[in-house]
Amino acid sequence: MSAKPALICGNWGGTALRVYCLDENGRLCRDLRFGRGINQLTKAEQKAHWFDLVSDLPKVPHLICGSAGSNLGWLETGYVGLPISLNAIASKVAWFDFDEGRVGIVPGVKAENPLGEPDTMRSEETEILGFLENSEATRQRVLCLPGTHNKWVTVIENEARQFFTSLTGETFHALNKNTVLTRGSGAPSLGVAFDQGVKLGLNPKGALLQKLYSVRARQIDGSLSAGDSASFLSGLLIGADILGAKEIIGVSMQLGVTVIGGDPLGESFERALKLAEIPCDQTSGDDACVAGFTAIGRKLGLLSDNPRI
Repeated sequence: MSAKPALICGNWGGTALRVYCLDENGRLCRDLRFGRGINQLTKAEQKAHWFDLVSDLPKVPHLICGSAGSNLGWLETGYVGLPISLNAIASKVAWFDFDEGRVGIVPGVKAENPLGEPDTMRSEETEILGFLENSEATRQRVLCLPGTHNKWVTVIENEARQFFTSLTGETFHALNKNTVLTRGSGAPSLGVAFDQGVKLGLNPKGALLQKLYSVRARQIDGSLSAGDSASFLSGLLIGADILGAKEIIGVSMQLGVTVIGGDPLGESFERALKLAEIPCDQTSGDDACVAGFTAIGRKLGLLSDNPRI
């Protein structure tokens, strides 16, 4: 007999929503489905969008991580501090009751980053918990979680002790859509132009602002086609992000980086890290997120502590 659906989960970011239906053993029992990001909806629209998207799913508790709990979301909740732990996250899940169902919002994480500046994350904490649940104990590891707001996380003795945010994805979107650099030439792809951009971004001479105009100047001199300009820009920004991460994190980067995210952006970071000669591997962001929701669900008593095969 197949296990019964027990928990509907949502990873709701600024640009996208991923919904998972988990059975009582914490396994995905319905196909992943997608919705609109928080930034594309008003607060009033977010609630309707969520319940419309899950209306045909079983009437079980809902658990959402990400921007739905931010000050841009329809159910604003608080934050926990470092280190990131299952007990801290699960104990601060905030519950809301609606006619359509009961919704729990996973807290974000708030801390001072290595630059001495305030920093936050939402949704990445769930993926980090999932990664830690599925990983063998490791003395030290750096995690990279690509996205609109890319996160670099230092794991020590299986605890996330430090993180900082790079505005890599949002910067690419803004520059690609609104400047003369690419004139919105399209989606980036991996190839020679991307690699050239990464190498320029990794060049320690000069800051990013001194490098950006190369995207335009190379098109003028004919060394870069307009069609490849978005790929070059993407590589440049990711290379600059990695260069900055190396300066902040230091020698620990050479112990290895795990990229959490299997979409084209995750593949781009993995390729760029290899060009930077930094050991790296990649794991699925969906798998990490499901594992994180499963761990939280079990801690809250919503899923079985003794899953059946």
